[in-house]
Amino acid sequence: AAEARARVEALEEQIAAMQAEAKPVTDTTIVAEANPSEVESLRGEVEKLHSEVEQLQSFQSAAEGKAEALSAELEQATGRVGALEADLSAARAQRDEATTQARSASEAAVCAADAMEAASAENAASALRTAELEKELDELRGQKQEVESATSA
Repeated sequence: AAEARARVEALEEQIAAMQAEAKPVTDTTIVAEANPSEVESLRGEVEKLHSEVEQLQSFQSAAEGKAEALSAELEQATGRVGALEADLSAARAQRDEATTQARSASEAAVCAADAMEAASAENAASALRTAELEKELDELRGQKQEVESATSA
């Protein structure tokens, strides 16, 4: 857009310079002593300058149209950038929330693992105690049988 504006400004300057040079030629401004071929030559140059001015004005109009289109595109792009920045911000917030939840879940899993380990150790101790008690019970039953056998004999 800046390049197009610079071109438009340059074209405007060229047009102004050409318009300053291209003074309207009328029969009254032509020196009477000038020969007809010089007059025709000057008229040809004037027509050529007018044609160039019209062409430059046409280029200027086209450049202005293009500058307006580029400006509209820039506004749209700016809007899209704003929307993308908002989406990015929302995505970051979601990521942060997910990270927080993952940390909480990880901490809960560690606590659960610790509890399972403690329960497992408690179960192992209980199983060991049960085995010891069963062994004692078996020994007592054996002693009882011996006592009963001894008392019945």
